[in-house]
Amino acid sequence: MQNEFTAIIEEDDDFFIAYCPEIPGANGQEKTIEECKKNLSEAISLILKGRRKDGIRCAPPEAKQAFFVDGPCNWGNRSGSAPSRNLKQACKEDLKKLSVPEIG
Repeated sequence: MQNEFTAIIEEDDDFFIAYCPEIPGANGQEKTIEECKKNLSEAISLILKGRRKDGIRCAPPEAKQAFFVDGPCNWGNRSGSAPSRNLKQACKEDLKKLSVPEIG
């Protein structure tokens, strides 16, 4: 299981409201279910990015940092080919934004 979260969606008058029980504070609200799920997805992404930054900032200076994927890696296409250069570059840029040194 990779990046799978539960969305609880309720209808309230003209809006749909969604929240994610696994990620406290993650919620979304829009006029359609699809827009609501997209809004919730964006909220989850922002919260997790913030938590990662906070976690890295709190780590002792002597601690080593590494990233792992919990579940199958979805980079590249479905045939299992290597990730594209653009995806690799985007990941490197994301790591730089987080001030995380590359490993290996």
